[in-house]
This record gives sequence, structure tokens and C-alpha cells, in this order.
Amino acid sequence: MILRTHRTLVVLRRVVAATVAAAALFVVGCGADVAPTRISALDGGTVRVVMTDNHFSLDELTVPVGATINFEFDNTGAVGHRAFIGTEDEQNAYSAGTLRPTDQNEVVLARRSIGRLSYRFNAAGSFVVGCHQPAHYADGMRFVVKVQ
Repeated sequence: MILRTHRTLVVLRRVVAATVAAAALFVVGCGADVAPTRISALDGGTVRVVMTDNHFSLDELTVPVGATINFEFDNTGAVGHRAFIGTEDEQNAYSAGTLRPTDQNEVVLARRSIGRLSYRFNAAGSFVVGCHQPAHYADGMRFVVKVQ
């Protein structure tokens, strides 16, 4: 009887773990239908951002002034994406074709690939991370970085 109860508990734990894992994958894959994701990061921290088709998994990031953040972008989408870091004015200039990004503030990812970008936020204010593949930024593929 005790052995049967133990086996039942082991199976039950596995079912619960599998259900939780499946739910987590579902939430990551849902894109824009998920509740907004807001996190904070410290200097030197790594922030993982999943890119799906026309959506970042992150809506808002808060960091201290002077922090260097190591972004890891995981493009799980079927198309390529970009992650450009700049102010709202810089994002608009990029969209208009009057600003050229550098490898210091942009990473370009092929579909189903991972890219990394370290960026130092030297001034307080709001920055935006936006994807400037055709129509992606206009469709809302962006998230805000609040520097305090």
C-alpha cells in the first residue's frame, strides 16, 4: 500500500511539473495576448527577451542610471528581427531613414536565432528597444527601458 501511494505521488508530481512547463511555454508563445511584462535589472545583469513574429516578450524594463545591461534576444519567429536601442526621437529617425544604427545599439537576428547586445544607459529617461524590419515598429514591436 505504501509503495503504491509513493508511485502515485511520483506520477502526480510529474504530471504537475509537465503541466506547469506546458503553461509556461504557452504564455511565452502567446505574444501580445499575455499580460504586460515589467521587470527590473541591475548593472551587469542579463535580460532575456524572446522575439516572436512582431512581438517582444518584454513590455517594460527598469534599470539604474549608468547600468550596463546584457540583452539576450531569442528570435523564435519565422522571420528576421532587429533590436535597436534609442530614444523615441531616434526610433522615429531610424524609421524615417535618417539615422543609421551601429553595432553598439542594434543587433540583427535571422529567424530562429539568438543575438546579444550590451548597452550602457548613461542618462536618466526613457529609451525604446524597437524592431525596424518592415512594418514591425509601426505594428508595435517595441518595449520601453526606464532609466532611473
